[in-house]
Amino acid sequence: DASDGIISMMLQARTTGWVGFGLMGEKVGHGMINTDIWMGNVIDGVVAVHDTWSNSVAMPLKDIDFGHEEDLYDVSGYEENGITTLMFKRSLKVSDDWDYTIVEGDMPVVYSWSRQNKDALSYYHGPTRGFDTLVFIEPTDLSWIWLIALPIVGTVMLMIILFCFVDRIRSRRLRQMAEQRFNEIRQQVNKHVDGAQPRMCFGMAL
Repeated sequence: DASDGIISMMLQARTTGWVGFGLMGEKVGHGMINTDIWMGNVIDGVVAVHDTWSNSVAMPLKDIDFGHEEDLYDVSGYEENGITTLMFKRSLKVSDDWDYTIVEGDMPVVYSWSRQNKDALSYYHGPTRGFDTLVFIEPTDLSWIWLIALPIVGTVMLMIILFCFVDRIRSRRLRQMAEQRFNEIRQQVNKHVDGAQPRMCFGMAL
């Protein structure tokens, strides 16, 4: 539920070492470059989850160590039957440039875990990693808008067509009336000219 602007996350992996999960942003490139990564572990029952940033193919950097914000809170988790479970919360919208805002629709993600069951984050994941696309927030369903808009748009279009049709008929009628009146005037003028007797006056003085 994104109505409160907060997302609750749970990460699980078959390892007793660290677990990592990241957002790759809009421009998907290498999974370890410009990636917002959440990493954590459970050591002797104590849970730790860190907000980190990876700008190269190397161990991610903790946000808080480089003047950025630790945006993860309400952290909890446990280890059971060889599986590590991490839980935490984070705001969907963030202002830190080392974090990505979680938006509607598909988002590219990356994940990994320690295949050696090591808790130290410096241990490389090796083949236990992958890429995927997840939908954290379902896109807003706007189909109901079309159910309302289509009849309105259809009515407006029909009115426009009807108006154009009536206006065309009106214009044609006005043109016919103008032509008829012009012909009447021309006939009257021709009749007057044809019936007139030409007159000539001539005078001379001696």
